[in-house]
Amino acid sequence: MKILTLLGFLVLLTISQMTNCFPGQFNAVPTPIPRNHLKPVAGSNFGLLALIIIIFSILLTPRCPWGYTLISNKCGRFCYRFEAQNCKSWAEASAACKGEGAKLMKPETCSYPLFQSLAPKKAGQCTDFWIGALRTPPSVTYVKVGGAPLPSNFKFWARGQPDRAGSLGGLQACVQMADELEYLMNDDGCNEMAGYICQIYI
Repeated sequence: MKILTLLGFLVLLTISQMTNCFPGQFNAVPTPIPRNHLKPVAGSNFGLLALIIIIFSILLTPRCPWGYTLISNKCGRFCYRFEAQNCKSWAEASAACKGEGAKLMKPETCSYPLFQSLAPKKAGQCTDFWIGALRTPPSVTYVKVGGAPLPSNFKFWARGQPDRAGSLGGLQACVQMADELEYLMNDDGCNEMAGYICQIYI
């Protein structure tokens, strides 16, 4: 709506500028053009057109929310941010991302190496990071946010994972990037406290 409003304003501004350059041209009855009213046409109109193009290129360029970083790769174009200071449970982390219009990072072959390389640099008070995958016991199948299955042979599981062992809050059912496992994937109790990664596809 804001873009359409701005477009209408710029169109009216362009017409106004052209009317000033050609008085009477847009009237039903042409009127004489006083000599002292003649203005250079090309410079003003082309300058205005260039301004319109620049403004719209800025408005239509995908942008990330504040605090997010834009990445474009084989997975597509998305924004992400690490939260390493306020550790949360998996459900709390998921809700925090949703509050920002995002979701927990979806583990994908084409983007996981990027997050794995960034995690050690982003670690703070929280050193492990929740990501967007979990299972619903008694099911043993993990799924990504959105519902796609996450197979047990996914290449970024740490050795011996997922093991679905007992932990705080019951059986391990939520997935994190684990510091002690070189930020490969590990299943853990969903009530454990960890950092998290939010992601927005644009």
